[in-house]
Amino acid sequence: MRRTHRKSRNGCAECKRRHMKCDENQPICAQCTISRRPCSYSTASTIPPQSPSLNYTPLTPGPSHAGEPPGVSSSYSPARQETFRPSVSSLDILVGNPSFPSTASGVHQDNHIHADPSDPFAVNMLHLRLMQQFSMETGRTFLLVPDDAEASTKIFLKAGLQHSFLMQEILAIAALHLGFSLPGKREYYHHQATGLQARALSIFNSTSLDVGPENCVAITLFSSLFAMHSLCDAVESCEKSSDKFLSACINSLDMHRGSRTITQHSWHLLLQTEIRPILHAEHLQTAFDQEHTTGGRTNACISWPAMVQSEYMDLLMKRNPEALVILTRYGVLLHCHRELWCIASAGEYLIKSIDRHLGSYWESWLVWPNEVIGTSLDYQS
Repeated sequence: MRRTHRKSRNGCAECKRRHMKCDENQPICAQCTISRRPCSYSTASTIPPQSPSLNYTPLTPGPSHAGEPPGVSSSYSPARQETFRPSVSSLDILVGNPSFPSTASGVHQDNHIHADPSDPFAVNMLHLRLMQQFSMETGRTFLLVPDDAEASTKIFLKAGLQHSFLMQEILAIAALHLGFSLPGKREYYHHQATGLQARALSIFNSTSLDVGPENCVAITLFSSLFAMHSLCDAVESCEKSSDKFLSACINSLDMHRGSRTITQHSWHLLLQTEIRPILHAEHLQTAFDQEHTTGGRTNACISWPAMVQSEYMDLLMKRNPEALVILTRYGVLLHCHRELWCIASAGEYLIKSIDRHLGSYWESWLVWPNEVIGTSLDYQS
């Protein structure tokens, strides 16, 4: 079922063009903040779009070593760990408090969220409710450890309590889940999810991080949750089989690009962490094998986007036919987890959208994905 919403007569031009609900926050609304699109109102000039990429500068580059993904060069030894510092421009557009002071170490200390800023002892009951939701239900969706939802949830919360940008996205995805669970309050919780997600992105982009053992896990988890959140929004707001859904899905994958660069250059660190089981899903075939060997007890469909190479994403952004055919295999992987609230019909929608986009010339390459979802498009229609 598509999500209905009140039309925003005073919304920005971009949200009106995309038929999205606009929160009318100025100068840039939450939707445009998240999607990095130019945001303009009838009485305001257009703000140029921010680059969706995180720029990184290796402080100590070195030769390639075994155990890291292809195309990444760095050196590592127990005696001397490398540090990579991504240079990120601040959005300066927040949903909530516009000020995010940073510490000398470059890591924000914004973990204490109060209902009343003037009272440091006030408790925000909404955020506690969202924390409970993630701890008891939402966190169990994202398996980082095969067949161990409790351990996976603990990994998320441990990293979230240390890094504010991840905690904000944890609360955002919990709010999104509550909206699905409570249809009568869907609009309210979706609004909370959008605001928390925009704030998470703003904190992340305004934080200067020295990527190392203490934060590489948080960055990777943030990337995965953020993109899955965006994909979930696409499933809710876009017509199935439409070019709009295909674009939304590809955009959600592209959101990984900046943090993926950081992830690749901290690969040797990640392989020593608690999330190493999900790092083996770099290739789609590996993801399928992982699904088979674990009986679907790991969400390779959630971890794979964080491992995709930038060259492939460039081809997807250009709608390269071969790249789109490969993406239908990811659609099959999503379809295998259609029982998850955050995926639902995403796999089916993705396959149908690509099938419609490519047309009959590529029909023979899409037989298997269409068989999996149990449909076949009529190209004469």
